[in-house]
Amino acid sequence: MTGGRRRTSGKPAEHGRGGRSVKRFWIRLLLLVLTASLAPGWATADGLFGRGALSGGDDAAKKAKADKSSDDDNVEAIKEESSVVILRIVKVTLGGVERVDTTTVGNQVRSRAGERLEPAKVADDVRRLMAMGLFDDVRAGLVRLVPKDGKGTVGEIGVELRFQVLERPSIAVIEIRGNDGQSTESIMKVVDLRLNNLFSPQDAASNVTKVKDLYRDEGYFLANVSYHTEVMPQNQVRVVFNVVERAEVKVREVRLLGNEGIADEDIKAVLRTEEGKLTSLVGKSGNFKPETLDTDTQTIQYLYLTRGYIQAKVDDPLVSLSADMKYITITLRIHEGPQFVVGKVAVEGDSVEPADKLVPTLALKPGQIFNYALVQQDGAKLRDAQKNAGYAHATVENRPNPDTEKKILDWTYYVQKGKRCFFGQIGLAGGTSTRDKVIRRELTFVEGELYSEEKIQQSQRMVQRLGYFDKVEIKTKPTAIPQVLDVVIELKERTTGSFQVGMGFSSVDNFIGTVQIAKDNFLGRGQRMSVQGQLSSIRTIFQASFWEPAFLDSNVTFSTDLYRFDQLYTDFSRTATGGSISWGYRLTPLVHADLGYTGEIVTSKIGGLSGRTDVPIASLFTAGLTSALKMTLSYDSRDDRMFPTTGWFASTTAEWASDFLGSDNLYTRLSMRVRRFIPLPLEGVLRFNLVGGTIVAPKGRPVPLFERYFVGGIFNIRGFSRNSLGPQISIPANSDPGSTMSGFNIGGIKQLYLNNEIEVPIVKAPLNLRGLLFFDIGNAFGEGEPVDLAKMRMSVGWGIRWFSPVGPLRFEWGVPIAPKGTEQPLVFEFTIGNSF
Repeated sequence: MTGGRRRTSGKPAEHGRGGRSVKRFWIRLLLLVLTASLAPGWATADGLFGRGALSGGDDAAKKAKADKSSDDDNVEAIKEESSVVILRIVKVTLGGVERVDTTTVGNQVRSRAGERLEPAKVADDVRRLMAMGLFDDVRAGLVRLVPKDGKGTVGEIGVELRFQVLERPSIAVIEIRGNDGQSTESIMKVVDLRLNNLFSPQDAASNVTKVKDLYRDEGYFLANVSYHTEVMPQNQVRVVFNVVERAEVKVREVRLLGNEGIADEDIKAVLRTEEGKLTSLVGKSGNFKPETLDTDTQTIQYLYLTRGYIQAKVDDPLVSLSADMKYITITLRIHEGPQFVVGKVAVEGDSVEPADKLVPTLALKPGQIFNYALVQQDGAKLRDAQKNAGYAHATVENRPNPDTEKKILDWTYYVQKGKRCFFGQIGLAGGTSTRDKVIRRELTFVEGELYSEEKIQQSQRMVQRLGYFDKVEIKTKPTAIPQVLDVVIELKERTTGSFQVGMGFSSVDNFIGTVQIAKDNFLGRGQRMSVQGQLSSIRTIFQASFWEPAFLDSNVTFSTDLYRFDQLYTDFSRTATGGSISWGYRLTPLVHADLGYTGEIVTSKIGGLSGRTDVPIASLFTAGLTSALKMTLSYDSRDDRMFPTTGWFASTTAEWASDFLGSDNLYTRLSMRVRRFIPLPLEGVLRFNLVGGTIVAPKGRPVPLFERYFVGGIFNIRGFSRNSLGPQISIPANSDPGSTMSGFNIGGIKQLYLNNEIEVPIVKAPLNLRGLLFFDIGNAFGEGEPVDLAKMRMSVGWGIRWFSPVGPLRFEWGVPIAPKGTEQPLVFEFTIGNSF
């Protein structure tokens, strides 16, 4: 190197300044090695100077040096050092990378060519490379470089900084061995290792735990699971999970000792641990799960608190295993203590309402057996009262005062309301594509308003019922100002677009195909757009619709439809071309009023599916323009408009088609609809759908046939062919005076029907398969005929609903009760779309 002093190999080291320089260099080099070796976290990388980096003892390092010498003609590696004091990085190289992207790996290295070598910085580079989780080993080493002309910079040594990595092997095969009680398919469902991914011991160990949990859930309490790897060519491994199953372990008996105040059966009824029964031989009932024991102990203690035993304690469970290692006996010893009666109940502190008004409203009453569940209920009520008045940090402290001699428990709720708080900034989280204003207009509070817990809960329900989100959660977070709470609305969007294809089968319709493209949250604006087409042997429908829930960001709603309907009924056909427009207003968050107009050209003629063209009832077949006004008032408290589980929906509608509006077809229609949704255990839902309607025409004019009520089929009364129910008249089969009489379904001017359903999940997400049982009752009634419950037609049935990616699929089988004439004993129909 230029400016440096050389000593030739084999000659004694020079003394004086040169000797001191050489000595300083070796001291520095030794310090660097020691520093690197002692630096925290470097042990996994064999220190800064890894094996072979300078000594040539590592084959990979030797190969790297050979490659470097052949590839770079301007520098050469030398081993003799001169009187220099600075190591400067000339090159940074990376070796051993085969499958991983080199650029990705290189981005983790912060040491750069041209910089001074800093051991701490190199150590950080090594740690970052190891933290990627892609390598089994990372080493950093140095090779001194100098220009071939021997010239260099005084006081510096140029070095190549080489990082040598050893990639983790990839997974070629995943194998399960020793599994008899569980299928390989069921085990692989919980294993999340994937073929061709890099092998990670941590991931493998995590999957061992998952497989163990699976076996424990299935009753194999003593099962043992381990793993090992087998080396395969091309740096690949076979991952083998070794299972030692042993026998299923059942709970033979749960022994309860010391319980006198509460019977064994009452305690066992609340335990998650179940005793094995005869039926448990083929199921999970009675399987032993150790993790449930702690929960059961706490459950027993809570049960005693609800029965007045405030001093009850439960000892740690004693578990004994049978000699054949197939059965467990669990012993739970209970120390009940005395049962307490409620004495005085008081409210103290600084509640927003005086105590004398609060105490009478509490559930905990003097003289009754103490029940801690009532205490929890009262505490929540008192906290909500403070929080709804703006005191977001309100607390309620329970202060019991037992008299063990009299067995009386005085109870005091101590309220500390804290300081009044206000809403701060409102933000959205969850990567939603829905526009901010669509969500904000559903909120019942604004920024800067007095805090209210009730308004948060109400707003959460309002956003959820939009139907655009699978999950809505409104949280608050503190700010720099203690009395201001920011609001974060966490959202998880659901798919709101659908492509629907439906089919149905019945004795009248034979086959029907439907195609619909719809988007419920168009462009994130909350608007709905849909285009529908239906083609079959009896109907052709084309319809396009648009709905705006907040016109110009106000409480005004707007909707419009354009359509053409061609439909064959049993004895006539109907064609309608037209459209409608409607304006509405949200009177309250749950009440909505609409005023709309419908204009359509309608033609109707004898024929239809029967093919009869000479039926003498021409007075029913009117044609021309229908021009009608429609007014609707609705109430909607459903928790979700697309998939409701609780709440009400009710609407009443009045429709008036008059010559005053230029209508050729004249009638007045009144209709109502009431729906109720009740949640059931196991995520089930009980649904009711009541629909009624009546239509009349001006005196001397008949109600147009195509506006009458035709019921029967999957959309109203299942178990009957579509549109087959309602009044009929007997008419000649043709114009021949000698022809026989036959029935003609003219539809009703009144209808009333009720759908009742119980829907429960069969398979949860991602398949989302649900089953249902239903009972339908209803009919349509003609002129002069009252709504007679004795003439109601009834059916029962079952079905399957699959909430598929293309929309909700309905498969339903209906059985008519007391079928008549040619009615089928079983009617199956299939379509896509929600029921009600």
